[in-house]
Amino acid sequence: METERREQKKRLMFTSGEDFYFFTYTAFVLLDSLGCRNGIFLRDHRKIAYLIPFVSDKVLIGIIDRAKRQPIKNAVDREYLFSAFSSGPMHELELGKLMITLGKRGYVETRPGKSGEMDVTLIKENLPADFLKRSNFSKEYENTKRLKELVPRINILTKEKLMRRLYDDHGVTRWSL
Repeated sequence: METERREQKKRLMFTSGEDFYFFTYTAFVLLDSLGCRNGIFLRDHRKIAYLIPFVSDKVLIGIIDRAKRQPIKNAVDREYLFSAFSSGPMHELELGKLMITLGKRGYVETRPGKSGEMDVTLIKENLPADFLKRSNFSKEYENTKRLKELVPRINILTKEKLMRRLYDDHGVTRWSL
């Protein structure tokens, strides 16, 4: 009885957007898909906080794809995209701490970036051999592939340029942080 109650409580407390396991595997898939591994760096780790929703949600990819860098007329789509944006600032600090921890464990390498933030690369050979099997994360790899087509050069874009391409170009009003 007590074990069952604990399991129910765990399920209630789980929120994928705030789960460090979710952040970790999604960041690994993102870095791998973008080719940011073994010395090729993603510029500014903070971008990961804004890219994770796209990697994990095909609906967001569809919204960006349909809009073709035009403001979104559909209020529901615009609100959905704004919701994805609004989770980013809350997770930037958490992802920074996570990248430092993963760096200490040898899964990523970080270096100071041009903007004072961290650039990050995946050290794929330090992951378990079949951890990033495409069959395990096929949805995430497919979403990242499509995102790369819609927003070229994600690796080297500044955070501000990425924000413009994902949000401003589509009519999402964001606040400056």
